[in-house]
Amino acid sequence: MSLTYNPRSIPQIFTDLVNRLTDLLRKEAELARTEASEKISQAATALGLIVIGAVLLIPALVVLLEAGVATLDKAGFAPYWSAQGRAADSAKNHRAIAARCIRSQATDEERR
Repeated sequence: MSLTYNPRSIPQIFTDLVNRLTDLLRKEAELARTEASEKISQAATALGLIVIGAVLLIPALVVLLEAGVATLDKAGFAPYWSAQGRAADSAKNHRAIAARCIRSQATDEERR
């Protein structure tokens, strides 16, 4: 193996090394920023699609549940087996509670 003579001095080689290393780090940082920007963009798109899917899915589930309740009622099941029966009972209870609260407020005002 023969040795070749390099006319560059040690400081020149060191300067070239530092310049190339700085350039490499700058390019890597730019690449990392670009990749991060792409990933953030992809994540935002995915989140938007998830929200749109949820907005479309929730009403579909409500319609499906209403169909199930209608099927149970039509099949002759007792009202407590269907959500409609529970919802009606719950609404009656809420109305009764509201009526009691209104009456108690009215009697409190009459006492004053």
